Amino acid sequence: QRPQSDEGKTVTLRVIVPEPVVVDPMTRAGAGDFDKIRDLNIVAADGGSDDSALFEVYYADGSQNGDPAVEMEEGKDITIHFSEEFTGRYGLTRKKFYIVANYGRKIDKAAVTTVGLLKALKQESSEGFPGIPVNGCMMFAEAGHAGTHTHPDTGQTGLSLSAELRRTVAMITVGIDGCFHRPAQDQPAQGAGAVLSWHGEQTL
Repeated sequence: QRPQSDEGKTVTLRVIVPEPVVVDPMTRAGAGDFDKIRDLNIVAADGGSDDSALFEVYYADGSQNGDPAVEMEEGKDITIHFSEEFTGRYGLTRKKFYIVANYGRKIDKAAVTTVGLLKALKQESSEGFPGIPVNGCMMFAEAGHAGTHTHPDTGQTGLSLSAELRRTVAMITVGIDGCFHRPAQDQPAQGAGAVLSWHGEQTL
């Protein structure tokens, strides 16, 4: 697709991080590492239907400058910003954005060519712990319009988008006799308890 040059706005996405999984409300013990955001695939698509083609995939495994600029801090929502020049060059205000967190690597646009295939991505399991996500819990979000914004440093105005991440697998607790297993690379501890595991796929 030919880059566009008539879009005089920036694009800023606010990615809303879900609350940590709480296993025991009395102790607020949770899934720990499985809730951390390790990486992001920021996907721009030509539309919102399942057969819409992916336009570009941008990858970040932490805070970074450039296009996009990404601000990631544990426990806080994530900010993604595309500059006015970059937004205008590629017509990003006319794209539909999706976020995939904790996929573990950049999504291959040559293999994942449409929004439908993007939504069908599967979570990989750890070799030593079948059913346990290898890169933390994969999360998915579809961005929606959230008005306009003015950048506090540059004064540039542009499009604001908001995307609320949702887990693509569900955490369940299974009671067992005689031991307690944690959903991480810990050794089992003795005592009555439960097995924490990731089960099923959420509808995207």
